[in-house]
Amino acid sequence: MKYSIDDFAQLIDHTNLHAAATEADMEKLCEEAQKYHFKMVAINQVQTKYCATQLKGTDIHTGAAISFPLGQTTIKCKLTETSTALQGGANEIDYVVNVTQVRAHNWDYVEREMKQMVDLCHEHQVPCKVIFENCYLTKAEISNSPQLPSALSLILLKLRLALVFPVQR
Repeated sequence: MKYSIDDFAQLIDHTNLHAAATEADMEKLCEEAQKYHFKMVAINQVQTKYCATQLKGTDIHTGAAISFPLGQTTIKCKLTETSTALQGGANEIDYVVNVTQVRAHNWDYVEREMKQMVDLCHEHQVPCKVIFENCYLTKAEISNSPQLPSALSLILLKLRLALVFPVQR
């Protein structure tokens, strides 16, 4: 099977999650996404409305990163942040799982969090991707984590391998 450059571009989430990203940075991100026909721009939730406006009329998704990068918020906070992003025009959600609960092997909490996030996204007919920040997890925690989403109708499980300052295990 042959793939075109456009087919490949449709696999890319063009990303700017920098804390200091400006409106000019978001404009450039959206322009590049349109120029190269990327699947999505991945941005912090606060920039959702701006990017959704910039991408209106295109098939490029506006993807809000929820609880990024640490996942250290309650389920209620994640749901509120997600609702705000959806109201602002997000049509894809990437959220970071609660790393503390994964590390504590509190799989009931993690599954409850995933279910509520996925249900909210499905209500709005948008994809939901869960991010496991593997740079904070042991090998055993990493190997147990992917077993959870299979029953939850997640679109994609994202495994992030490192931050700027990865934790060594």
